[in-house]
Amino acid sequence: MSKCTCEYCPTIIVPGIGQSKVDLYSEDNKRIKCAWPLDVDTKAFVKKIIPSAIGLLITKKDKAFCKALKKAVAEMVTPLRVNKDGVPTENLHIVDYSGRSLKVCNADEKRYIYKMVPMETLAAVIGEDHLYFFAYHSFGQPYETAKRLDEYIQNVKKETGHDKVNLIPVSLGGSIATAYFDAYGSKNDVNRVCYFVPATNGSTLIADAFSKNIDLSNPVSLLSMFLDSNTVDIFTKVLKRFKEDTAKNIVNAFVDGILETFLKNCPGMWAVIPREKYQEYRDKYLVGE
Repeated sequence: MSKCTCEYCPTIIVPGIGQSKVDLYSEDNKRIKCAWPLDVDTKAFVKKIIPSAIGLLITKKDKAFCKALKKAVAEMVTPLRVNKDGVPTENLHIVDYSGRSLKVCNADEKRYIYKMVPMETLAAVIGEDHLYFFAYHSFGQPYETAKRLDEYIQNVKKETGHDKVNLIPVSLGGSIATAYFDAYGSKNDVNRVCYFVPATNGSTLIADAFSKNIDLSNPVSLLSMFLDSNTVDIFTKVLKRFKEDTAKNIVNAFVDGILETFLKNCPGMWAVIPREKYQEYRDKYLVGE
């Protein structure tokens, strides 16, 4: 494409956790369901824990329920499973819009993107043909994602005829931008960066999960990442029926199911551990693995 003479560099949104879709496929590459955000069968999830939940309510002893809950959570997040080498074990496909600008995205794609990152005002100024949404796997490997982002930038430059792009990293996208600038910053392809609540020094929510230091008075932020709003509401109401020690054991069982299935082996999540906590969690989860 010939060099564009407009005054606006194309802008690439690097979204946050939960803002890019990833689909789960079978071994023969047939789509099964959405892997992230999780497509949870709430009825099936509740059914797995009901028998032990009844026992918990009767006896007030939480061991059997916590075991059942941990297993049910682990099965729920299986599409996100990561092995000890930090590699996803399932056949996952990113819904990536094929590197198209918003101008050529269809109505459903635009609706979704604007819902995730409301950029209508910016689009009205620079034009939807200069606005792009870089989708990626939130629980993937940051430097692999940075490599994809570099390739994406080259394609956007070629498509628009500009020498440089602008980046808008959102939340988790801040850690992807950090990896990108570390690996490819010397290429000088970026005109300007506008960070939006970036996780450039980690996430307290993820750190709390690693330390199992969840605020029992308000565990909604963590639970909402993995469960629908109705299930979260029921879960939090149930927690209030128990003493603090029991409630803590229940929440920790939920966290254990996530940690052991994918979180503790996921490079993308290690990238958002606050630097002051990294050594402590490294010694706890990685040394000797």
